[in-house]
Amino acid sequence: EPESWSIKADTKMYNVAISVLSRSRDPRKAVRAQRILETMLESVDNEDQRAAMPSLVTYRNIMNACAFTRGSPEENLAAYQVAVQVFNLVREYPATSDSSSDTLHSNMMGNIYHLFIKASFNLMAPTQKRDNVVE
Repeated sequence: EPESWSIKADTKMYNVAISVLSRSRDPRKAVRAQRILETMLESVDNEDQRAAMPSLVTYRNIMNACAFTRGSPEENLAAYQVAVQVFNLVREYPATSDSSSDTLHSNMMGNIYHLFIKASFNLMAPTQKRDNVVE
């Protein structure tokens, strides 16, 4: 009865897909990771399914894809635009109310901020503007 099986992707499944993508050499990996994020957000909106809600791990994996993109100037610009979008989403991410999770939350946020700085350095042209962003 495999026809009757129905598997719904959850946050962990999406995170694995984004993580694998972020480690690839694909110069469009950041844009592809962003599409997966959009799919996650649509599934939450359309199905009221919190099982596919993006987590800080999701955002870190996408930021990792951005930070390590190596492509043409156009591909780098697209990756940087994804990094800025994800960074803004992370800044709105709710803080934890559980004190035992505070350290994990803080560490993950620090990791995401670090990757954003790395993305800025790697993807922006070497100008004073880039240096100001990185500082």
